[in-house]
Amino acid sequence: MRRLPLFIASVSLVCLGAPTARASVTSDDLGPVPDAKQIAYVAMSPDCHDIAIAAKTDNAVELCVNGRPIAVADEISSAIYSPDGAHLAYSARQGKTWNVVLDGKGSSVGARPASQLVFSSDGGHLLYVTQITDGQVVVVDGKNEQTYSRITGVEVSPTGFHYAYAARANGNQWRVVRDGAATGQTYVGITQIRFSPDGQHIAFVGRQASGEYMVERDGSVYGPYHGVSPIPVFSPDGKHLTFGANELDRDVQPMAQFGPPLKFLWVTDGESESSLPPSQFLRSADGAHVLVLKMEPGVNGMGMPRLLVDDAAQKSVLTDVTLSPDGERLASAGQGIVMVDGQAHRYPSVGPPLFSPDSRYLAFATADENGNDWSMHIDGSSQPGALVVPTTDLVRAVWDPITKLEQQRSFDNGRSYNGQIPYHFDPDGTLVYFRIEGGHLYRVHWKPDDASTLPATKP
Repeated sequence: MRRLPLFIASVSLVCLGAPTARASVTSDDLGPVPDAKQIAYVAMSPDCHDIAIAAKTDNAVELCVNGRPIAVADEISSAIYSPDGAHLAYSARQGKTWNVVLDGKGSSVGARPASQLVFSSDGGHLLYVTQITDGQVVVVDGKNEQTYSRITGVEVSPTGFHYAYAARANGNQWRVVRDGAATGQTYVGITQIRFSPDGQHIAFVGRQASGEYMVERDGSVYGPYHGVSPIPVFSPDGKHLTFGANELDRDVQPMAQFGPPLKFLWVTDGESESSLPPSQFLRSADGAHVLVLKMEPGVNGMGMPRLLVDDAAQKSVLTDVTLSPDGERLASAGQGIVMVDGQAHRYPSVGPPLFSPDSRYLAFATADENGNDWSMHIDGSSQPGALVVPTTDLVRAVWDPITKLEQQRSFDNGRSYNGQIPYHFDPDGTLVYFRIEGGHLYRVHWKPDDASTLPATKP
């Protein structure tokens, strides 16, 4: 890896809602980047310090990490980094045999690739699903669990090491398997498995043959309901569970063109109160802040969305909603709008916003009018060059960074997004991201000017 010559002394930035700052920009040259048509898979560590790119060669696929070749196979897919960035796992095919490779060591899984690869929160355990002759099986740290005809929704706890998934055994009967043990109750469908923050409790939505839904929390069943939405949310201590639900309103005459009349509810530990659809309830990971999306009566009886954070109404786009670490600033982005502290800023296309650890600076990706040339936008300054984006977030070969509010697990800074985003703030306030310039791949470090600031380099 080489450093590039001095080019720019500093970059003057205009912050959206924060003071103007000076910053330095340094770049690590990670070598030539493969042609986009040859790239089979891209994965980035959560802190954006490491990037793995699988690219097709004449008769194989080569995997490079930070520009250095580490493996060659006939096919490579499903590459993921552990949450701490210390481990890399992926599926690789040699001849007719697929392997799961963890930190360079492969384990054979058969004629089909493994799926649903996931690390534990501490990065110390790897789970995945493989196809065998009799069905599917979850592999935990290299050991097979019980075989089922189908397995979906592998979920790991946010702390400790607990895991759960939905498994179909006989016919259309589904059970939740938790830490290797199947629960007793069966359903015709199971979705939205969630762990409490401490990993000790789980909640999920189970559907019975009647089509009605119910939520089970450690043996307590709430319902039945006509439907359950949004996802269940635990209190920080794991002792309380909140979710939205609806049930048939038998006091209202049904109209065929609008479907059955429904009553909408907020439900906490089985106690319900009337609501309006749809609603969303999110907590910050530390439990200090609560976000509620309410639908209030509007024109012609149509509900109007109202977003509240800690009971205070907020102006926000209802996608990629994130709260600054100090709890004072709210940002959201989607459909060409970045909303910061109640002020709207328009761009042709935008990516998820991220606050710096001190809440002073804001970063997000922007694109040209065609939505192709993505660049890094940092508090009013646009750093040129195409960002490297993960193929797992590509939709029809175009990066789709939007995460809807109902898909978010929390609204903490940097915790809002499913999948990977190609930029990240380090604890010291340095923004790290990947970009392409002149056929080379670079890891870029943007740092607010202070005594430890490095000289700026190109590009």
